[in-house]
Amino acid sequence: MNKLRWQLGRLIRLGWRYFSITLAMGLIFSIALSLLNHSNTINSRLTLGLSLFEAYYNHSHSELSQLAQSVPWGICNATSERELKRAAKHSHYFDYLATMSDEQGFCRDQDLIIAPSTAFDVVATGAGPIWMKNNSHHLQSYQLMAIRLEGNRYLFGISKSRRLMKLLFPEEQFLSYSLITLNYKQETIITLGSSIRTGWSQQYHKGRGDLEINLYVHPKHLLMAMKQNLAIGVPVSLFVALAITLLLLYWRSYRGLHPEDLLDTFSNREIYPVFQPIVDGRDKRVLGHELLARWQHPQLGAIPPDEFIPLLEFHHQLDRLLYELAPQCQYLPDQHGYLSINLAGQQLLTENRDLGDFLEHLSRQIGIEPWQMVVEITEREVLDFQSAHFQKTLYDIRQRGFKVAIDDFGTGHNGLASLKVFQPDFLKVDKSFVQMVHHQSDTQPVLDSILQLAHRLNITLIAEGVETEAQRQYLLARGVIRMQGYLFARPGPLDNSQAKEQQNRLRPSRPQPDSTILAGDLATRQT
Repeated sequence: MNKLRWQLGRLIRLGWRYFSITLAMGLIFSIALSLLNHSNTINSRLTLGLSLFEAYYNHSHSELSQLAQSVPWGICNATSERELKRAAKHSHYFDYLATMSDEQGFCRDQDLIIAPSTAFDVVATGAGPIWMKNNSHHLQSYQLMAIRLEGNRYLFGISKSRRLMKLLFPEEQFLSYSLITLNYKQETIITLGSSIRTGWSQQYHKGRGDLEINLYVHPKHLLMAMKQNLAIGVPVSLFVALAITLLLLYWRSYRGLHPEDLLDTFSNREIYPVFQPIVDGRDKRVLGHELLARWQHPQLGAIPPDEFIPLLEFHHQLDRLLYELAPQCQYLPDQHGYLSINLAGQQLLTENRDLGDFLEHLSRQIGIEPWQMVVEITEREVLDFQSAHFQKTLYDIRQRGFKVAIDDFGTGHNGLASLKVFQPDFLKVDKSFVQMVHHQSDTQPVLDSILQLAHRLNITLIAEGVETEAQRQYLLARGVIRMQGYLFARPGPLDNSQAKEQQNRLRPSRPQPDSTILAGDLATRQT
């Protein structure tokens, strides 16, 4: 349970930035999409409203022309008024009908409260032959359409505004906090909805021929639309933000470990150095040590090197690892021999810092001289040994006194041909070949070939992974003196039993011939 709580806390600690940023972006996108959708909805609705308005205009004019053939003309009496009422009852667009001519004057249904003067005013404005006008009487709004016929006769179709409103905009919520005006020949003939026009109101306009439609939207209308859209957008943004956060953490992690795990690890000194001796296989005398790293996580426990070393390499933190390990070494070369450190190909080829300066600074932190350090180059990456940059780097570190070895030879990308070009000081044979000794395996002839080639090129061999006495005897029989493996010692802390005694002595400027594998190099340096 504690581990689960730690993992959850770690997820929150590592992912809250990703989550916050992606959530904010999701909400901004939702708001922008809501605004765009609101604008598109209004524009499309206005286009539809204008089309319906145009259809209403065309169809009502057509119907009014047809009704002109059936309504009574010439005399206005009770019979003609009933005929007008009956024709209006069967009309699709008009609630009332009225006629006007020189013979009969103005004739209308008695239920119609529009005065004759209103009809005269309609036909008196504009050239015709079609008129549309709005008229309000006793809180009731009417739309008038008039057409002029032959013989100076006029037919009026009157409809209630709410009938036209239901026809054009049946959805009442669309009219909330909005004001719609329908214009004919730039004259307002109908006003729908109710809104207080302010400086923040949005205006939309659509026009086609003599017909126009205008919409004024109050900010509350936009807020209502955004609230509806965000009701869906917020949960979706939360889900997307969580998914993206997990994907980013996965992408930024390597084998489940995140770069920020490394920062905590370095600051808490969770990674510490261990050392595995390199011995003389004849008498098991310690000649030197290889510096290795171990990670003891407070919650996850021991994390294997084959998990966190690729993580460090993936995030270009191998230099940082060595800087963190160096002060913890407490290395005494007079007691412990020379020290081997591992460098990956990226550490050799990077141009962000000078490798020679880096190694010298590292050796000073550890407390050894350059000639007491061997740089083991791993074979995980393809190295261009003939490149000018590589040759210059290799020449520089050798001039400073550092020795060079190829680690895990035979398992990586660099073949036997690279030995002649590279000319390393030491060649470390990978343990996978050593462990096949006395086994029926195809790798044993490969091991023999590597050993023979190294002897011909005068390259000192170091056998890794020696675990049995039979392997030791096999290697000794083939001239391999220097060995490393569980047969001699497992990786662990240094034996500093002589530390107090060594503190009272000056560190010699040259290695003791009987204590390191560089003893053979002493004579060469003195000649």
